[in-house]
Amino acid sequence: MPTRYALGVLALLLALAVTPVRAQHADAIAAIKDHFVQNQARYGAGASDLAELIVTDAYASRASGATYVYVRQAYRGIPIFNADAQAALSASGRIVSPHARFVSDLADRVNATDPALAAADAADAADRYLQSVAAEWFLQSGPTTDGAAPTAPGAGYFRFVPESARVVYFATEDGDVRLAWDVALEGRDHQHYITARVDALDGTVLDYSDLVDHDHWGTATGGRIDHAPSYAPVAPASARGGAEYGVYPLPVESPNHGDREIVVEPADVTYSPLGWHDTGTDAYTITRGNNAHAYTDTDNDGAPDVGGEPDGGPGLSFLFPLDLSDDPSTYADAAVTNLFYWNNLIHDVTAHHGFDAASGNFQVNNFGDGGLGNDDVRAEAQDGGGRNNANFFTPGDGARPRMQMFLWDGPTPLEVTAPAEIAGAYNAILATFGPAGSPDADMMGSVVSVDDGTAVPDRGCEALTNGADLAGNIALIQRGDCEFGTKVLNAENAGAIGAIVYNCEPGSASTTCTGEEILAMGPGVDGASVTIPSYFVAQSTGEAMLDHMPAPGVEIAVIADESVVFDGDFDNGIIAHEYAHGISNRLVGGASNVSCLNLFEQMGEGWSDLYGVMMTMREGDTGETPRGVGTYVSAQPLDGVGIRAAPYSTDFAINDFTYADTRGLGLGQQHAVGHVWATAVWEATWELVNAHGFDADLYDADGTAGNQVMFRLMTEGMKSTNCNPTFVDARDGILEADTLLYDGAYSELLWTGFARRGLGYSAFGGNPADNNDNFEAFDLPPVLSAAEDGAAPAAFRLSAAAPNPFAERAALTLEVARTQPVRVGLYDALGRRVALLHDGELAGGVAHRLSVEAAGLASGTYFVRVSGEGFAATERLTLLK
Repeated sequence: MPTRYALGVLALLLALAVTPVRAQHADAIAAIKDHFVQNQARYGAGASDLAELIVTDAYASRASGATYVYVRQAYRGIPIFNADAQAALSASGRIVSPHARFVSDLADRVNATDPALAAADAADAADRYLQSVAAEWFLQSGPTTDGAAPTAPGAGYFRFVPESARVVYFATEDGDVRLAWDVALEGRDHQHYITARVDALDGTVLDYSDLVDHDHWGTATGGRIDHAPSYAPVAPASARGGAEYGVYPLPVESPNHGDREIVVEPADVTYSPLGWHDTGTDAYTITRGNNAHAYTDTDNDGAPDVGGEPDGGPGLSFLFPLDLSDDPSTYADAAVTNLFYWNNLIHDVTAHHGFDAASGNFQVNNFGDGGLGNDDVRAEAQDGGGRNNANFFTPGDGARPRMQMFLWDGPTPLEVTAPAEIAGAYNAILATFGPAGSPDADMMGSVVSVDDGTAVPDRGCEALTNGADLAGNIALIQRGDCEFGTKVLNAENAGAIGAIVYNCEPGSASTTCTGEEILAMGPGVDGASVTIPSYFVAQSTGEAMLDHMPAPGVEIAVIADESVVFDGDFDNGIIAHEYAHGISNRLVGGASNVSCLNLFEQMGEGWSDLYGVMMTMREGDTGETPRGVGTYVSAQPLDGVGIRAAPYSTDFAINDFTYADTRGLGLGQQHAVGHVWATAVWEATWELVNAHGFDADLYDADGTAGNQVMFRLMTEGMKSTNCNPTFVDARDGILEADTLLYDGAYSELLWTGFARRGLGYSAFGGNPADNNDNFEAFDLPPVLSAAEDGAAPAAFRLSAAAPNPFAERAALTLEVARTQPVRVGLYDALGRRVALLHDGELAGGVAHRLSVEAAGLASGTYFVRVSGEGFAATERLTLLK
């Protein structure tokens, strides 16, 4: 079984390993390589293992003066896929934030030097394997299909990208280092771009990862919200002069949050010196330029539709009519313009804060500032490849990313006409199968609950037993246990003229139940056979109907052509979220290594949420103010929860999530994990804002307001965050950025915010591929605790390990001030506990000897972790056999 979440790097750009590095980085590269070689034992490697260190990325930070260097192990010129290291050389010559995961004893562990398979054969093997495990990775960006049956992409779905193929070594979890092909397979609908490591001798798939970040934001909720059209004034270009755009401008999050305005000449003179429509080689009058190319792609062929690139003419006037109550096709030009504006806006703002050309940002012409160009964002509006979602594909520096923005199914008024107690309008969403529109999708009649003769009869997963009651009526069905298409087809076979499926109570024994969320039902296996209309409603709506059956009965009317469609191209929080996937993927681990956020504890979704909420902060907001994500497209009010488990807020009555809430979250739960990370950073953000104020000018990276400082820290901090980090690693990246940028001026505020959400000084990240071994802590660093208490704490004393490195046995001593329960564990470099040295009562005032035995352990880096009542400590030691 391959380890899908092994440490990774995009092989497509491994050729960068031999790209000449600028001379001004040579000293930093030499110093950092020397650091890893001189400290080889600390990093669990020998001199011969580090004989070949390939530089994948190296660049200097304009803000801090530090030079960041990223290297990879190689053996006989072949890179080792999951063996990366990084560090920075500060302006003062200090080695900063060194991280490494090297493979030891390479010469004895590699299995071959020449592949037995051709690259194309390896790609075929990967294709077959991915088809067999489609339930793990195939995420359609469109309607939801309930039930256990996976939706598979089908034969011919993938296109092999031959220019991506590279030979690498792959270090497996069982200790082998196997020669492999690193190949890329792109889905024909552009929803997936999978890189796979395939054994070059026998075709076994060792590992794979998807470079497209899917967000599955959710859909409308049960609460009714009236969708008000928004119009922008349209005036001739001559009235203003210069490029002009009719958009929802910074910091307006969506049409629900503010008005559309005309923005004139918004391009930043520093980071878009030729404006937004000129690359230095080509000038455009359409929504294309140096940083982004925006267009509609309604047929999902990955190219602009005919007429899908709005033309502003010689004056670059992009003012187009907008009526959000009309069909989206009528305002496509306005949607593309807004998408183009926000992609460029985010480019310019984040460049000021550290995501610039040298560090791998997205632009055609880098103007000699470093990095690789020709990688502007392809921003696809009203994309036909999905519904109710958005995604972002991030290749390595020098290759073009893709953002796909979709339409969202809004609610349809479902009118209950009787009985009087529940009469009124309720939100519903028409299924994506069966009749697609009025009048065939109209549905009027009496409602009858289904009975399939099982223990939970109203889920309709078997042939219905009450066909006599259903004939000529509308079936009411509870969500759960089988696919939506199956439920509705069973109702149709029993004589129903329509169906209403209602959500089930969260936590019930079924498939995913979300209570008040309203879904666009997908067809599953049987949906294509359905010919009656069907709608999905919230749990409360269905139960209100159920409470009035069988007498006096429920009468309803649904008018399908009154449904509302929301365009994600106007939800600027979503646009920022998607763009930020590209930022985190390019900055963590280096711009050429875009597979560093694949493990269970990855915080990519959290970083993306943070860019969205921070770019739409407003004067007058407070830390307690609920900030939901995606409230516009999910038809929620401004104070709605959004599509996360809770809105972002420093009020624990609104959002009480802490680091411990990530435990147990694994495959497919990256959004829940990211939500906790963003909650912690949001807490720290408001510590800064409350202390230093708020400034709406996000372009001012030298500003001293709390939000400006955190925006810069967050962006710069990713550069010091190691590949495949834990929350603790990413926290330390922000703290290191504070040291580099501000000499640690904000450390106390940052620690206070992090500690409140369980990322205190003693928090332990463990293995990033396992969310069951981390633990939270709410303490401050000793120096800060001492400042608060007026005296230095004396809770414990832990000696250094000796000898270190060791070959057979190492010893430490531990003394605690008072008798208490203490746990002492030994962990490997991946955070896995390999031994429990003590677990129980430990007498106070006595020096206790702890022994680490080498028997049964492989050479490498280990950590002794000590935790007691109110304290924790870690001691690193190295085993060299």
